[in-house]
Amino acid sequence: MFDARERSAALPSDPFQWIGMDGETYTLPNASTLTGADADRLFGGDLAVIREVGGQAAYDALMAMPARLQLDFATAWTKHSRESGKEASPSSPTRTAAKRSK
Repeated sequence: MFDARERSAALPSDPFQWIGMDGETYTLPNASTLTGADADRLFGGDLAVIREVGGQAAYDALMAMPARLQLDFATAWTKHSRESGKEASPSSPTRTAAKRSK
């Protein structure tokens, strides 16, 4: 059975950081943690979601970027949400001893 609470707890939660046009570092929550309603608003062009989830300073830093960079920013934020929390792949697989059946 699909349990949204259980699956939600397993989502990556590493915050997303970026450097704004002013050289300062800003942080947003992991895009994986946005609610469906927030994502719908954001994808519909409502950038006020950034202010609501990240604060006024993060919103101002995003608004200070050239509009073209905002598209790159959105791509980087969503890419981070897909890649964060993944464990590094080992260079070679670890072998496990086979258990004998009784």
